[in-house]
Amino acid sequence: MKRLIPICSVLAAVLFFATIAAAQTTSVSGQVLGPDGTPFVGVEVIIQSTVTGMSITTKTDKHGLFTQVGLYPGSYKITVHDPTGKMQDYTVARKLQGGADNDTSINLKKVLATASVSPEAQKKQQEATLKFTGMKGHFDAGMAAMNDAKALRAQLDTAPDDQKGKIRGNLASDYNTAITEFQQAQQADDPSDTKNQAGILNLLGEAYDYSAQYSNAVDAYQKAIVFNATAGIYVNLSRAQSHLATSQTDPKAVAQAVADASSNCDKAAALDPTTASVCWSTLGGNLFNKGDMKDAIVPLQKATQANPKDSEMWFTLGSALAATAETKQQGNQTITVFPPGTADAFQKCIDADPSGPYASQAKDVLNEMASLNPK
Repeated sequence: MKRLIPICSVLAAVLFFATIAAAQTTSVSGQVLGPDGTPFVGVEVIIQSTVTGMSITTKTDKHGLFTQVGLYPGSYKITVHDPTGKMQDYTVARKLQGGADNDTSINLKKVLATASVSPEAQKKQQEATLKFTGMKGHFDAGMAAMNDAKALRAQLDTAPDDQKGKIRGNLASDYNTAITEFQQAQQADDPSDTKNQAGILNLLGEAYDYSAQYSNAVDAYQKAIVFNATAGIYVNLSRAQSHLATSQTDPKAVAQAVADASSNCDKAAALDPTTASVCWSTLGGNLFNKGDMKDAIVPLQKATQANPKDSEMWFTLGSALAATAETKQQGNQTITVFPPGTADAFQKCIDADPSGPYASQAKDVLNEMASLNPK
């Protein structure tokens, strides 16, 4: 019995990992009054993002006024620092809105008159500052390990075979470091800062996923979603679940992981329809690469629906359908029965990019299909 098993290569969809994106910038301004109630001149105002840890420092003018533009909307810690050391730093939390005034005036005379700057409160503030510094240290170390791993992955693609073992060992070490550092950063971070918690857990899930600890990756992404459910995290969760599916041998476990991954693609698309194509193509591509053609068909169909111009996904869908073809005997002739939509997928591959790398392969497959069942 003849069976058509086309050969093709599928490039796994590359997911961006961006922690926070903003479509606009904003500003913050205000007046700092000193302990005597008069404009506090020449003191530093440190504006630090609680998400990235990056900070910008400006100074008050002769009227105690300060302004900083070019900031992304989000959560910040704004600290008044006296370079002379005569007054202890004072920090306030502020969420900067896009297109808003974001006035952040600080009257240290009133502050000092309240219990919020009592010795006990000052001690708590110092402890919080130290805790934030510790969290940022772990976060930065985790990011350094992930960036080093990214460079190693690029080297692995072109490295001679005798060097790949060492590179893989270094990769494993980097991911173990990243996992440890992100775990500690998440524990050190303020649990009430939901976006920051979600961002760190999202990175932790990525480190687990790259190190093939798929169940742990799924757990980290699910925890991130509890803090802040975004389309990007749902896409990452679906990807980890697709990897989990391809690592299973129990058909029931495979089916459950595929169902979970599919469900999270739906959730991602509901929050941001532009994520549908990459989510479904990743799930379908991973299953296809494993050789699970039957389970790959539905997500590949959804990927092509989400992006009808993706020639590669049309070719992959056609290949998955063709690989599930069956044969039957018709008189003295063996007939190959292709699933509905097989030829259409290859034709749409050609239509999407007639001069692209997959078009010529699609034409060859269509010719072979025709030769198998001559009229």
